[in-house]
Amino acid sequence: MTSTPKPERSQPITLTNFQQRALTVFTLGPVVLLLVAAGGWWFFGLAVGLAVIAALEFANLGRHRNLHASPLLSAASVVAIITAASQGGGNLIPALLVLTFLVAIFWAFVRRMTLRTALIEAVMTVAAPAYIGLPTGLLIVVRNTTDGLIWLLLVLVLTWGTDIFAYFGGRLWGRTKLAPRISPKKTVEGALVGYAGGAGVAALLLALNGDLEMGTALVVLIGPIAAILGDLVESALKRAFDVKDSHLSHLNLFPGHGGVLDRTDSLILVAWFCYVCFRLLGII
Repeated sequence: MTSTPKPERSQPITLTNFQQRALTVFTLGPVVLLLVAAGGWWFFGLAVGLAVIAALEFANLGRHRNLHASPLLSAASVVAIITAASQGGGNLIPALLVLTFLVAIFWAFVRRMTLRTALIEAVMTVAAPAYIGLPTGLLIVVRNTTDGLIWLLLVLVLTWGTDIFAYFGGRLWGRTKLAPRISPKKTVEGALVGYAGGAGVAALLLALNGDLEMGTALVVLIGPIAAILGDLVESALKRAFDVKDSHLSHLNLFPGHGGVLDRTDSLILVAWFCYVCFRLLGII
């Protein structure tokens, strides 16, 4: 009597890192752009939501080094700072940072920590709103200005254009390590392609809108450098904390891209750079 062969179990479909990246871009990218275009409370909600997740990721970075932070306090401080910045209360931000530090110190003492441990926890707790909350607030300020959509798109294009072109440039032609001690996979060739691509796409955006002038051309030429440096800064942070990527184990929002911090590392420095340039040029 012959036995009936058991049906083969279907193997789970596994995607390569590139396929995961592409799927994330094509599914979440349009949603982000739609909320950016909508502006107002829609963009505010998107910015705050991503910033809170990034703050939680930042608070979690030190787990391998036994450097703890208060995630809830960091997240609350991020929301407060973004709200203050977006509502014209920039003068309140230093006080909010000091308050965050003092509350973190107090909470550490309540849990009977030593002075050294309390100070470390307070510094880690206040670092998240300073590193993440401030530039996020600046992005909202830019979006809320006259013609804010085009200027925010410029910030995003400088960031995303540089990142995307650097990724493909590195995969195709990458040979020379850019900063092997910080990020072994980044190459000089990838950075050069990223620079050219980011500047080119940004220049095209401004040219099509009739805003490519001497001052804005300088923003286009220097912006990709800020994106590359911002990426290296976050890579240095991850290396210092001995983590591969920043995403939380229970919340992988951008499959193939790491965490929110991994996707916004370049944006943080570009946001600061563009905001200062926009102020100097009288755009905002």
